[in-house]
Amino acid sequence: MKQFGNHRTRFCDAWGSEAVCQQDVGLDDVRISQHHCDGVVRLTVDVVVKCQSNMYPFSVDVVLTHPDGTMEALSQAVVGGTAQVVIEVTQPALWWPAGYGNQPLYQLETSIVRGRERLARRNFTIGLRTIEIRRTAEAFGESIACVVNGIDLFLKGATYYPERTPDGRSDSARMRHLLQACVEANFNMIRVSSGEEFPEDEFYDCCDKLGLIIWQTFTVPKRATVWGDNIKRRWLTTVQNKVLRIRHHPSIGIWSLDSAWPKPVYSNQGIGPEGGFRFAKDLAACMYLLELQRAQAIRSEVEAARRQRIGSIGVFDWPLNQRWSGITGSSLDHSGQWQALHYFAQRFYAPVLVSVCSNDTRVTLYVTNDRVTPVEGFLDWQLLSHVGEVVLAGRVPVYVAGLSTWPLPELDFSEELSSAGSRRTLSFAYQFECDGSPVAADTVQFCPVHRYNWCDPALRLQVRDVGEAFEIVVSAKHLAKYVELCLPGGYRFSDNWFDVVPGQPKIIYVHKSWLFEPLNAFQFAVQLHVRSYYDSYSGA
Repeated sequence: MKQFGNHRTRFCDAWGSEAVCQQDVGLDDVRISQHHCDGVVRLTVDVVVKCQSNMYPFSVDVVLTHPDGTMEALSQAVVGGTAQVVIEVTQPALWWPAGYGNQPLYQLETSIVRGRERLARRNFTIGLRTIEIRRTAEAFGESIACVVNGIDLFLKGATYYPERTPDGRSDSARMRHLLQACVEANFNMIRVSSGEEFPEDEFYDCCDKLGLIIWQTFTVPKRATVWGDNIKRRWLTTVQNKVLRIRHHPSIGIWSLDSAWPKPVYSNQGIGPEGGFRFAKDLAACMYLLELQRAQAIRSEVEAARRQRIGSIGVFDWPLNQRWSGITGSSLDHSGQWQALHYFAQRFYAPVLVSVCSNDTRVTLYVTNDRVTPVEGFLDWQLLSHVGEVVLAGRVPVYVAGLSTWPLPELDFSEELSSAGSRRTLSFAYQFECDGSPVAADTVQFCPVHRYNWCDPALRLQVRDVGEAFEIVVSAKHLAKYVELCLPGGYRFSDNWFDVVPGQPKIIYVHKSWLFEPLNAFQFAVQLHVRSYYDSYSGA
């Protein structure tokens, strides 16, 4: 503890912030609450002053700095060790989750003042927003929703586990990389499974800036069943201190107590025909299929939840990160690189989602719009043979209101799929365009993938330097399923693990800022590799 003069001490408190205070005076608690009404936000700052003597008159000064730099200052006398300061913000800049708006932040400074002498000070970064968990009685039971600033959100995220280096330190650069990867994959929330360890303040600051709502959990350790009263009180005190430290962050949305660690969504089937795939031809192919199976299992759960929308608060029950190299269910590997699940999440968490339900020979498409504004465009579909011949085609106009799901008219292909052989050689492909640009595209088979009559897709890659990025054009002679692009070192692509339809090349970008070392187009093309599902089984 470092001394400043005779009676001053610089210390770090439960909030993790550094303060200068008189030894007999301090800020015991600062609680910031906000009330929104008719476009005005009323900020209430309740301050509890810790003072060993009441013989001196104290006051509390509160300075609010707006995002544009303007400042408001108010002062209130301390009476009985407490003070309350109220600030009305008439033109508030609201904080929004990622995908719904900006994340303006206000700076709030609270000080204890005696005359002209500042005795203690604490700074907070806050955001103006409302957030609630709304429960509504429905015909099927009770629906639950997260409502931010009056907008009903579908929470899209994963579970983050706080990380430490072997010497106990946190890696700030890695943490920021993981959270940025969440935003780029269309997450709007992150579930923090803290256990007995909480992230540093920088984690919550980063979520504030990125617009990631935090579902903060407190996991009771397994040994809690044999705890004594003293240990219980110690654990509760630790949790209370953590809450006091992070409660002012606008990203904090939900608190919960967990008695067990979450388990990711998996298929209960193995790799092979029972799991919907053919047997892998080697270890590399087995790893490819393991990633694919995990991503497909979670994709089906997420798409079903987003189609229903009502009754589900969101999806986030798989691990985002992992510390060590190995086979796990996380969507980012130990080095922070994107795995198949994260690329899938980028698509099934997209603001506008097209999902397919197929029943024997019938296909129903659903367009889910998580935006607050309507979505309008055209959906083109084709019934293709395994060699790319178009059997049927059509175009459907699409209009979906904000925050809703719209089913397209059912398509019946009973005549074209009358035999078992036709189901093994025909596929359904679609592409949805909005504002003149493609938003979603995929293919669906009418039989399990391992029973489909796949042909060698004869994939072809063309690489071009377009300035700030390398452009990759992927084309196929025959239908290619689950195409994966690979570069040594695990570089990130704008999209990966996708399908390629003959005559419809897929364009992928790799920004040069994502590269670990400078490369020209030739060096990049030499290191680039591609494979598809056809290359994974023993018959390839």
